[in-house]
Amino acid sequence: LRRKAEVLAAEAVSCLNKALILLKDVWEEIGIPEDQRLQRTNTVKNHIRGLLEMMIAEEHSLKLRLEESIESSRREIQQLCLQLDLPPPQEDNGQTILQAEKDLRTRVDLLLKEKSKRMEQLKDLLREDLELAEILGTPPSTVSPTNVPSTRTLDDLRQHLANQRKEKSQREDQFRSLRAQILVLVSDLDHSPDSGLESDLLQSDPDEFCLSSENLHTLGLLLERVRPCYHRLLFPENTFNLLHKRVCKCDLSFKSLLKSYLFCKTEFSEL
Repeated sequence: LRRKAEVLAAEAVSCLNKALILLKDVWEEIGIPEDQRLQRTNTVKNHIRGLLEMMIAEEHSLKLRLEESIESSRREIQQLCLQLDLPPPQEDNGQTILQAEKDLRTRVDLLLKEKSKRMEQLKDLLREDLELAEILGTPPSTVSPTNVPSTRTLDDLRQHLANQRKEKSQREDQFRSLRAQILVLVSDLDHSPDSGLESDLLQSDPDEFCLSSENLHTLGLLLERVRPCYHRLLFPENTFNLLHKRVCKCDLSFKSLLKSYLFCKTEFSEL
């Protein structure tokens, strides 16, 4: 390449010399005086020098812009590597200014894409985390939604969500089991919920119910309170078993029989 550049420079000088000789011949044929030919030659020289100086200034300006772009890209790469928790990339010291500028801009684009990808993943994970936290009655994740997460932070959050989904499934099964048992008992006992919370627990759509530990504990307490009433307090054990046998033979619902029994029990107790 250097040899070609030297050849091109020699050709440029040769062209310039030939052009000056041709101009000199033309001026002599025209009969332009010597002093005017010197002035015209000086004008050609100044024109060529001005053209070359303009080209040199443009190329120097390009060099400065490339160097500024390199420094700007280096600063941006350093900042992005800190945000993404990545080691700074190694630069090739043998590169030209143009090659280095292009390579650094490419690295900036790749790091920006990685940053955008992580922020989008974080947004989706935090949205799911908030939904599960509301359902389970647990505090949401403390991961910042504005800071760029590391790959380890994203992996930890994914594992946390997997545990939350498993917990949600277990609590749903527990809720449906407790609710089904309680609904059967309160229906037979003709029992009305004692509080607004009990009413909400029994009438809530299972898919919209807050599966907090406190609510599930309340359901468990309600079941413990209703079950003894059903099995022990309303009937002596022998009477209870006897009534069950009679129900099978009579055309009476258990609730009707229960009401009749309670009415009679009340009447006798007042005698």
